[in-house]
Amino acid sequence: MELPKRSQRHTGPAGEGRPTTPGFVVAVAGVTLAILILGFRATPPVLEQFHYNDFGTFYRAAASGQLYGPDPYLPVAGSFTAKNLNPPHFHLLFRPLTLLPLPQAYVVWLILTAGMIGLGLWRSARLVRPAWPWWMWAVMLAWTPFFSLVYTGQITALVFVPLVLAWWADREMRPAAAGVWLGLAVSLKPHLVLLVVWWVFRRRWRSVAMAIVTGAAVAVCGAVAYGRAAYATWLSHLAGVAALPWGAMNCSLWALPSRLWHATPYYANIAERPDLVAMATLFLVTPVALATLVGLRKVRSPDTSWALALSATFIVIPLGWAYYAWWWVPMTMGLPLSRRTWAVVAVCLTIPVGFVSAFAKDSVLLTMTVASAPVYGSAVLWVSILRLALAESPQDVLPDPGIKNPEQVHKVWRGPALCP
Repeated sequence: MELPKRSQRHTGPAGEGRPTTPGFVVAVAGVTLAILILGFRATPPVLEQFHYNDFGTFYRAAASGQLYGPDPYLPVAGSFTAKNLNPPHFHLLFRPLTLLPLPQAYVVWLILTAGMIGLGLWRSARLVRPAWPWWMWAVMLAWTPFFSLVYTGQITALVFVPLVLAWWADREMRPAAAGVWLGLAVSLKPHLVLLVVWWVFRRRWRSVAMAIVTGAAVAVCGAVAYGRAAYATWLSHLAGVAALPWGAMNCSLWALPSRLWHATPYYANIAERPDLVAMATLFLVTPVALATLVGLRKVRSPDTSWALALSATFIVIPLGWAYYAWWWVPMTMGLPLSRRTWAVVAVCLTIPVGFVSAFAKDSVLLTMTVASAPVYGSAVLWVSILRLALAESPQDVLPDPGIKNPEQVHKVWRGPALCP
């Protein structure tokens, strides 16, 4: 089988794409430098006021927990975030940063974050050939996922790397490697286990097995370091996330009912009705989950399927924080979505929800419209990818010439549907 040249490659549904250009390199470099400049010049006063937000919580937890010693979840003086939702083994990765003072550690972490995301975007764009409008690169310098990542110092980039590597390996039909990388990502953010469930439907047993083995091995390391009690404490903290979906940076569908029928510090609500919150959340999430399964049964493009699975996960989990949006960027940049779709996503995800929330306290209308725009933008992206998946035909999918076994990929991705 004769494969197209790399410059003509398209692994998603047929459509126009943009080759990698010097302008793209400048855009990625701009994203990386903007993260560094904003982090170094604009945010330190705010970060110091709030004890370096989430990053400070991670730093203090890792510094206070010694191997075979104190529980890293014990209350720490000066902590801004009440609960640490990261698994015990995460603190082993974060512990080297505690050798530096907190401000210097934040600078180092920002450099690592910018490097990991910048390199990941650059390499991904060379693989899938971006098809989205050129101005989306500029949007990434002004959207909520960018500012929230710098402001919180979250571990988005630490999950971004194994998640993107899992996608690369999966699209090249390297199941063991894909399982290992996804297992690492799931071990840091357990809600990504939905992607493992997707692999079960695809009968990718080797990938599922490697993901389970990798996750278990990482958990054993954490248990040896901090003890099994630390995991019990962590699970008890995770059980409380159902009370947090109203957060300003949450892009999940859970945010809408939580803001409407739950008392919050920032938003106006109609009434305190926890029963309606649960019913409305189930009403919103269930159709998305079922429609995603239908789409995954039909889709044969690896990029479209990953984008659909990740975008659905982003809006059905309780806490789909804005800074998680970086995870679906590599898979979606090459999809032939309309400019209108990207315009809606760009507008919704660039609205300064933190600023708007200051005015939403007295207005239910403002709460459910402008202040919740990131939720609607994320939903629009999911709907667009779902429509693309449902409209896809086997002839739309071309194998990637950069893989080692193109015949096998051609058979799997253009043959039977991903789900039986």
